[in-house]
Amino acid sequence: MIMAVAAKKHVTLFTRSRRAPGAGSPAVKAAFSAAAKKTLGIADRSERNAIVASAVRGTGSGVYRKKSRAKIGSPLYGKVYEYRTK
Repeated sequence: MIMAVAAKKHVTLFTRSRRAPGAGSPAVKAAFSAAAKKTLGIADRSERNAIVASAVRGTGSGVYRKKSRAKIGSPLYGKVYEYRTK
C-alpha cells in the first residue's frame, strides 16, 4: 500500500504493508500523525523518513491474534493463536 503525507512544501511518500503487525491501530496512526507534523520544514526526504520510522516503530500493543493458515485436516486448522512482538 502506498501512502502519502502532504506538508506545505513537500510530500512524503512511503510504502506500508496492510498485514504488518499493528497496521491500522489507533496508536500507530497517532504516532505517525505526530511524527509527520514534526517533519515540516525539513527538505531532506531521507531525514523525514527516518523521523517517521523511528516514531512509529514499537508503538503497537505487542500482542496480536492470528488465525492458523494450516491446511484442512490439520489439527491446527482454524486455531487462533497469539504472539508477542515486544
